[in-house]
Amino acid sequence: MIGFGFEKNQGLIDILGVQINPATEDKQDDIITALGGIAPAETVGDGTATVTTAGTRVQLSTQACKRVLIQAHESNAGALTVGGSTVVGALSGRRGVTLYPTQSQLFEVTNLNKLYIDSVDNGAKINYTYFN
Repeated sequence: MIGFGFEKNQGLIDILGVQINPATEDKQDDIITALGGIAPAETVGDGTATVTTAGTRVQLSTQACKRVLIQAHESNAGALTVGGSTVVGALSGRRGVTLYPTQSQLFEVTNLNKLYIDSVDNGAKINYTYFN
């Protein structure tokens, strides 16, 4: 087997083909390493962004990061879509990841400004937490 994954009747297997028992903290660290070395964040920050006019994509602010968790604000009336510079929130032609109020999605990006939001409603908001 190449890579990391599961093999029938063997459980969790690391990239070297060694079985991992996730029952211990040391083994949990092995799993994290096998998954690509997801390291704890050195810094954490947060913020909000608003789509003032529906159908007009909004670029997130410039902030270096490794990951960002984006949540559609609970007060939103409808769908909000997150994606790259071509994101479209409208149902017809929609592009990106669509979130409904309180739904969230983790994005692995090097900067918040790589992400844009668009919405079907004026004033739709997101809350975000970034990790670096």
